[in-house]
Amino acid sequence: MDTLQFIDINATTALILFLVGFVGGMVSGFIGSGGAFVLTPAMMSLGVPGVVAVASNMAHKFPKSLVGAIKRNRYGQVDIKLGLVMGVFAEAGVFFGKGLMVDIRDALGGAGTNLYVSAVFVVVLGIVGGFVLRDAIREKRGEATRSEPKQLNKVARWVRTLNIPGTMIHFKSIDARISFLVIAPLGFATGMLAATIAVGGFIGVPAMIYILGLPALMASATELVIAFVMGMGGSLFYALDGFVDIRLAMIILAGSLFGIQIGAIGTTYVKDHVVKFVMATIMLLVLVSRFFYIPGYLGELGFIAELAPDTRSQLDGIGQGILAFALLFGAVMILKALVQGIREHRLATEAAAAATPAAPAAAPVAIEAGQLSPLGRFERFLVASDGSEFSAAAVREALGMAVKCGAEVHVMSLVATGAEHEALGESILKQELEAVQANLDRIRAEAEAAGIKCQTHAIHGRAVDEEIVSLADQVQADLIIMGRRGRRGLARLMLGHATAQVIGSAHCSVLVVPRA
Repeated sequence: MDTLQFIDINATTALILFLVGFVGGMVSGFIGSGGAFVLTPAMMSLGVPGVVAVASNMAHKFPKSLVGAIKRNRYGQVDIKLGLVMGVFAEAGVFFGKGLMVDIRDALGGAGTNLYVSAVFVVVLGIVGGFVLRDAIREKRGEATRSEPKQLNKVARWVRTLNIPGTMIHFKSIDARISFLVIAPLGFATGMLAATIAVGGFIGVPAMIYILGLPALMASATELVIAFVMGMGGSLFYALDGFVDIRLAMIILAGSLFGIQIGAIGTTYVKDHVVKFVMATIMLLVLVSRFFYIPGYLGELGFIAELAPDTRSQLDGIGQGILAFALLFGAVMILKALVQGIREHRLATEAAAAATPAAPAAAPVAIEAGQLSPLGRFERFLVASDGSEFSAAAVREALGMAVKCGAEVHVMSLVATGAEHEALGESILKQELEAVQANLDRIRAEAEAAGIKCQTHAIHGRAVDEEIVSLADQVQADLIIMGRRGRRGLARLMLGHATAQVIGSAHCSVLVVPRA
């Protein structure tokens, strides 16, 4: 057995690790993944042994998972019981996977673990990346639906009808009893993969969706609990054998905390198929980069003729170049989406604000109904409202302009639907619908008191920008009036980044009103 050596970290290496963490964080925030499929190969390319890269990655991930789980639990998206139960079995998988890694290292040395990690990456990223790329192409062609089917698939229905005495556990969030004999292998496989390449969500999330029947939003949120449990235990297991390089974990964590914010904002300005395309491209590029390292490991272990130093150096250089290109590609795509989206949003907002002067909010407008706007005949307005202070300013502006122009006002609010939002529970969704209707009734009463013809629309949908544009076309609106921002949480779907999307796709003018 060779002696485990941590890499020397000087100022240059620390900067590279920070940048790797930063780009990995951007990718993580952009595609909604932990980013380990980028960070682990990147650390190995810098000379970090595979087992150390995996262990250090787990150490940097589990604190972020805890924070994310707490946040999403506030919105009722986490099944804590399922997360803990599955996490226990995942911990067993981590323990087994860690033992397997140690056995491979004891038998074959560092080259053995490097080969094992690289081979698993090639297989997993090939399968997952291929499926993600296929979905991206289908969505771009319009073949994929925007919402998931509400009915359970055959496997999930069978699992829920399975009744094994003494093994059944009731999960209140999905109102179903599931045997822990079904959960055990899923958790074990998730933990074993996490202990191998520091990525477990590739198995855990799809398993909860397609085998246990959880909504996608709840599955991804519950995975954070599992990631915390197995990450904390896995870090401890690896640390006891001296495999965790805390320097790597802290430097990468510092970079990723900055990058993840930029990546999350970048998703505001792109369509779903673009996110999936970026994710698939990075995965497949990382796969190819790891592939070029495998011949060197095989030769070092004697499975094939050992490569000449120059040949191995060239192959390693190609692998490093492809990985660097993957990181650069991800960073450029995310920053491009962010910069372009912000620029378009600003220009469109300024143009819309300049096109229609804002009416004074303080004093009522004493102008006869039926008077034409100097900018043209506006007969129908569509205003989007979520009850926030931002949309309240838009409503005031719409009513004031309607008095000037004698226009009819249509007011809409979105009631979020889809499999993800069902995870919030019927009681919460019912409260949301009641709040939406109360807000619409209040606005209609205010409009009718001012002598304005007003119609309200409680729209059940998933993509607020598409619903606004669609309704504007249906009612033949001459102007869409929106607030600049919306509320946080679930209601953020109403008037957050949707404003920018509406400006880019509406077939009529859009007026963006800042908070009064």
